[in-house]
Amino acid sequence: MKVTLNWISEFLDAKKLEPENIANSLTMSGTEVKKVEYISDKYKNIIIGKVVDFSPSPDSNRLLLCKVDIGSGKLSIVCGAKNFKKEDKVAVALPGAKVKGATIKKNKIRGQISEGMMCSEMELGLSPESEGIMILGSSCEIGSSFSKSVGLDDVVLELEVTPNRPDCLSIIGIAREISALIGAEFIISEYDFQKRLNIDSKFEIEIEDHNLCPRYSAEIFRNIPKIKSPQWLRNRLILCDVRPINLIVDLTNYVMLETGQPLHAFDKDMLYSNKIIVRRARKGEKIKTIDNSIRILDDDALVIADEDKAVAIAGIMGGKNTEISEDMKNILLESANFYGPSILRTSKKIGLRSEASNRFEKKIDPMLTVFAIRKFEDLLEKAANFKTEECIYDSFKKVERERKINLRAGKVGQVLGKDIDAGLIAGILTNLKISNRIKGNIIEAEVPSFRYEDLQREIDLVEEVARMYGYDRLDSIPIPISD
Repeated sequence: MKVTLNWISEFLDAKKLEPENIANSLTMSGTEVKKVEYISDKYKNIIIGKVVDFSPSPDSNRLLLCKVDIGSGKLSIVCGAKNFKKEDKVAVALPGAKVKGATIKKNKIRGQISEGMMCSEMELGLSPESEGIMILGSSCEIGSSFSKSVGLDDVVLELEVTPNRPDCLSIIGIAREISALIGAEFIISEYDFQKRLNIDSKFEIEIEDHNLCPRYSAEIFRNIPKIKSPQWLRNRLILCDVRPINLIVDLTNYVMLETGQPLHAFDKDMLYSNKIIVRRARKGEKIKTIDNSIRILDDDALVIADEDKAVAIAGIMGGKNTEISEDMKNILLESANFYGPSILRTSKKIGLRSEASNRFEKKIDPMLTVFAIRKFEDLLEKAANFKTEECIYDSFKKVERERKINLRAGKVGQVLGKDIDAGLIAGILTNLKISNRIKGNIIEAEVPSFRYEDLQREIDLVEEVARMYGYDRLDSIPIPISD
């Protein structure tokens, strides 16, 4: 999994995150950082320019000879694209810059001196294809660094998250870990989850087996604006190896990366009725998924259906029949929690794995569903100036997710070979967002919902203390050998 430090820093009260220190701290605490990538290094000698004039090249009717202001002067650049106009801001690769593996040089093109290159999104690695030069926002300052101007002055960490930590398959989860490691305050939005929950019955959710689907939340968004995802959103997806598609799909992917909760958007007008049914597939039931493959299911698979047909394989992939298209006007946003082993079995049987199924199979927190919808709303307002007060529909079989564990300070010392003060142990747990109180030599801990699956016994809390205290601070002691 890839995360970016700029994104993580939105959830931490820290002036600056030092990449190498963060990488080392995460690795030593159990989340291996396999690679640290400084993105701005890719864009050295690429700056913001403004097209001030252009005309057909004297020696070619297919090329334009452009005059581009880069702040410190004006460059002559020969260009084959024709999608720009005077006063447009563009990315200019100066001599010495590397674009798609080639080093830019001052040279002659069809008899004309070209002192640089105006770049497309594809050439900058920001799109698999492009229709011409990348046109930048008017707020970009002439002569400034391209990477800084468009939010690419970032550092990407490639992580190896262990299977028992689904909470760390998200920007928020990693930020929470870093918060505990460096002592920075963790900052996260607080939402009123009851305000708009089930305030009308215009839409119905039917779950046939709550053991397979503990929670299904949804919201209808009407008259969605038809705009392209803003560059900041596209950039963050690209840095995390997710291909931008369109505004709605990009937002669902963004929320999944940020919160760890997968979302899926249906074209509401392609649904048969105002009812979603979460049920087992009928044996031999077929569905064409959005990758254009026909999937034949057995009755062990879980599907999302309307009253006429299956419209998605639950937790794995949506159906082609309700896919978001350029013509869609209204969407139904799904934010659900599915039983992990069921998703894993179906994924293996049909040979299809997705970013969503990767998270569901590890048993993610059911308390995330409505939170993720509210995140989607916030981002939609930020990206498209679109605000909604629609009802959030929520079907939730409330299950016990409260667990209290008594941790003995003596047990910590016995296992780790080093006495650690009860107050220090309590502080470590508090930093990990594990509520606790000290009673004598015992720390009474309350496991939060997002750690419910992996913190089950006293020894699990001992491990938490060890990895946060620092394995390198523990003494090496010989293991006693019995006769």
